[in-house]
Amino acid sequence: MKRFFRKMAVVGLVSCTASAVTAQGVTGDVWSGFYAGGAASFGMFKTETFDHWCKVSCEFANLSEMGGAVGVTLGYDMQIGSLVVGGIADYMIGDFETENVVGSFQSDNPVGPDDRYASFTQSKWDSIATLRARAGVSVDRSLIFVSGGLASVEVNYRQDGNFGPDASPGGYKPYSGRETGFAAGVGIEHAFTDQLSFSAEYLYVGLPSVNGGQFFEDFSDDGPSEESSVKFSSSAQLIRVGANWRF
Repeated sequence: MKRFFRKMAVVGLVSCTASAVTAQGVTGDVWSGFYAGGAASFGMFKTETFDHWCKVSCEFANLSEMGGAVGVTLGYDMQIGSLVVGGIADYMIGDFETENVVGSFQSDNPVGPDDRYASFTQSKWDSIATLRARAGVSVDRSLIFVSGGLASVEVNYRQDGNFGPDASPGGYKPYSGRETGFAAGVGIEHAFTDQLSFSAEYLYVGLPSVNGGQFFEDFSDDGPSEESSVKFSSSAQLIRVGANWRF
């Protein structure tokens, strides 16, 4: 009889231990700590151009093109039960560009190439940096999350008249610089080991409209104004896939 109770006690202890290990694998702290990694992004780049006084073109250039970027990621997460909160910063170098040509003609006295344009519009993003808060729910070894925060984008805008992309008099002075907007995303990340995880995310990056370079005939020391400038706005909808290593 005593042997029977000893066997039952051993079986019970083993069962409790196995249950505890299983529970730990499901609800344990998978995500807490710092991580770094790399990511690739691709998606749709959209731009809108508004020429206030139709000095170059009365047509609004609403354009969209596919583009891509690669970059690095650095972040920190803290897990509390199944809730995960943290922050993420990333920097991407990309190739996002739209161009639009309205009309064309041949110049009798070309200053450069023979082909000239009645209106040439171009918008480019060269790099994207974001700083976002992140929150999600851990399900086994997967994390379903949302993110949101600031975006800083290196932009180049231009709209030229009869002398095309040479930016000669007859168009607006090219505008370039870093513009601040916002970024928001939703995604999923899966931890294949305690250190290595892979993620997929939809990310929207939007910039407010900005007064671009002044019309060549309206140069002054006051900088671009509402009436003497062309307005640009741009955004991107991206799919990001990446790998992270946790410390």
